[in-house]
Amino acid sequence: MTVRLLALAASLAVAGPALADPAPPVRELTEGVVWKSKPGQMDLDRYYPEEARRKALSGWALMRCRVSAKGEMEACRAPASSPEGAHFDDMALKLAPKFRMEPTTADGQPVGGAMITIPITLVGGPDGGKPPPVSYQPGRAAAALIPAKTGSIPCPAADAPDQQCHLQAITWEDRPALTVAAPLILAVGPAEGMANLECTARAGQLVDCEASGPALTPAAREAMLALAPAFKPPKRAAGGASTEGQRIFTVFDWTTLSRIYGAVYGGKAR
Repeated sequence: MTVRLLALAASLAVAGPALADPAPPVRELTEGVVWKSKPGQMDLDRYYPEEARRKALSGWALMRCRVSAKGEMEACRAPASSPEGAHFDDMALKLAPKFRMEPTTADGQPVGGAMITIPITLVGGPDGGKPPPVSYQPGRAAAALIPAKTGSIPCPAADAPDQQCHLQAITWEDRPALTVAAPLILAVGPAEGMANLECTARAGQLVDCEASGPALTPAAREAMLALAPAFKPPKRAAGGASTEGQRIFTVFDWTTLSRIYGAVYGGKAR
């Protein structure tokens, strides 16, 4: 009996860590953050990557930090940035000390020990350069299907069965925030290919949406439709035509989105 009890005690000692309660998930700061300070224009100019400045490149980086009890950024990393090799990730880390928040959120919760993802985006570059070739934001490229006498795309309507249209680029009035997009994209898991989100613009909203694509998975389709209400179409397209009642098209590059969000969050929200 004594031998058996000793063996049982030894086995429990070895299994102890495995039987212990799992550590609670790290809290993610998404809403209610009150910033005491952020980088200013002088900081952006000071740390703008020199090569990017010479080439008038725009860029972005997603910086991931742990927040101290005092609201300071700690253990920061910048696992995703664009253009590749342009050092916007280095710039983000140099700016990290300039970010400081109040020790509590707007609803009084302490920020100490929580994680936060901070997007640092510089569109246009210091000399008016082009946007970076890769975006962490879903639905970057978008266009409206506008009826036109010289249109080359059939777009029949109930009262105009022979109607023709052409695409006009649009710039979103608003689109999903990082804190909205990240959980939905992460839930999809690894994904590949391009997919289209097609909706109707109605009173500043996207309605009657459909998602399609040759490699589109059910999970990715569900995420696209869930994100659709966060896109706000403009009243007019780039060519001046009204978007009201017109079909809006936007692209989700799932290969890129999966890679970026996986790098930032380690493949899961944590």
